[in-house]
Amino acid sequence: MSRVQLAEIQEGESFRGFFLVKKKAVRTASSGAPYWDLTLQDATGQCHAKVWSEVLASHEGVAVEEGTVLKVEAVAESYDGRLQLRVLRFRLSRPEDGIDAAELMPRTPHDVDAMYEELLGFVDRVEDPHLKRLLESFFREDEAFVRRFKYSSASRAIHHPYVGGLLEHVVSLLKICEFLASHYPDVDRDILFAGAIFHDVGKVSELDGFSYSTEGELLGHVAIGFEMVRERMRLIEGFPEPLSLSLSHMVLCHQGELDWGAPVVPKTREAMILHFADNMDAKLFQCYQSLQDTADSVKEWSENNWLLRRRFWRGAETSQETESLTPKASGNGGLHEDVFPITKARLAPAKAR
Repeated sequence: MSRVQLAEIQEGESFRGFFLVKKKAVRTASSGAPYWDLTLQDATGQCHAKVWSEVLASHEGVAVEEGTVLKVEAVAESYDGRLQLRVLRFRLSRPEDGIDAAELMPRTPHDVDAMYEELLGFVDRVEDPHLKRLLESFFREDEAFVRRFKYSSASRAIHHPYVGGLLEHVVSLLKICEFLASHYPDVDRDILFAGAIFHDVGKVSELDGFSYSTEGELLGHVAIGFEMVRERMRLIEGFPEPLSLSLSHMVLCHQGELDWGAPVVPKTREAMILHFADNMDAKLFQCYQSLQDTADSVKEWSENNWLLRRRFWRGAETSQETESLTPKASGNGGLHEDVFPITKARLAPAKAR
């Protein structure tokens, strides 16, 4: 029995490997017997798995929670046109296995250092001396913060939920804001770029890997980010109060609606642009993800996206889906495939999802 990664698994194959438990639900079969419905994950992808009652009975006492690393023996089967794993045996990972949970987390397909240089390019373009000083205090001088920011996830599951996802999202958002600022010339680019960079900064503390930290559970990234930015602004001599209020407002209101977790709604032009751009980048990610998750089946439509409450059409010619879905370079220097950093590699058919 071979040891493989999820992206390598094919139907009918028996295998073993180490996987992170991303989701776990205890359910009841029609027979009345309990079983586990798991989502297992490694750096190459994720896949649904079932642990049926007879296997549970032979592994009684093994404590498995979300975030647990398991060594699994399983068989890959097909269910409703998609791969699903039937777990035969499992155990908790041990120190002697030498498995680092971070190695089982998915990562951005983009070069993290290259993306960070792009972010610094936007920092360099900020002309206001107080905003530039604030940005540089975080992104050039605080090495501990930079390490956390570069490798943080943007969310647990909704958008860019992988190592480096926060940086990828922020760079994408900056490019969208750059385009929109060129369309609305009265917009203050300095405050718009700073707001885009700082809007989700609290996620470096809200998330611990792919779980919420205690601080994240109790405060949330909006409050955490607001306090991080305000605290650093107070250390900069002569930081103008109107500028402080404007940037603080953008951090607080970027989610846009009170029902979506924003304590205030956008009340400046720059805050409106930031909210709509942020919302668009997150929702387009969901669209692409739904299409990607269906790319290994013969289905014309994606599965229902619970967040967007719709399915997405793959197109009449399924053989053309990767080309038709990949954003094309427009030649305008702003809005091109890097704005929505969804690559052909990410849209390519996956063997295990």
